[in-house]
Amino acid sequence: MTAIELIATAPMGLESIVAREVRELGYEEVKVDNGRVMFIGDELAICRANLWLRTADRVLVKMDRFDDSTPLAITGSDIDGSAIEVAQAACKAAGLAGELTFRKLPVVEAAPRGDYGLLITNPPYGERLGDRAQAEKAVRELGRLYDRLPTWTAFVLSPSKQLEHWMSRRSDKNRKLFNGRIECHLHMYLGPLPPRTPDGHAAAAGAIPHQGG
Repeated sequence: MTAIELIATAPMGLESIVAREVRELGYEEVKVDNGRVMFIGDELAICRANLWLRTADRVLVKMDRFDDSTPLAITGSDIDGSAIEVAQAACKAAGLAGELTFRKLPVVEAAPRGDYGLLITNPPYGERLGDRAQAEKAVRELGRLYDRLPTWTAFVLSPSKQLEHWMSRRSDKNRKLFNGRIECHLHMYLGPLPPRTPDGHAAAAGAIPHQGG
């Protein structure tokens, strides 16, 4: 039978359990990564893994791989200088100090560059700051910024039930998450995919800012 590379996705923290179940099914070429377990099997392994893996979320077939050399410009911003310092220290600890740029500025002054990109933001909650009006103002400014980025995708994490109203648009998808004890929703506004080049790679992306609130 044909050797197939399979991927069993797993909740974070349960990867080792999924790997053990894979080995108990008789598959020895197992590699563990964050949120997934890769192993080699055959056509029958697809069926067996779907039937007998109890802790895996799903079983995927790896179809192909490619090296994406698209350059990325990642910028983070916040109005709080201390938050910028914390982010810079975290990047340095992760060995990424030279890969990201940080700026102290409000979202209204943000000027993302490029025709395609990803905007990720955690705007003020109101509950945390004790100022609902400030939270509403920040999200409305975010909505106006996103009006100028029709080909971009945006992920917005917020506990507010009014976020879509303040953004003046419904999200394409949203998922309930918790930030500590605060129930939030991750609102996903999906832009178009960038065009492909003749060699099958995505066209070069512009800046991908992480705008903090």
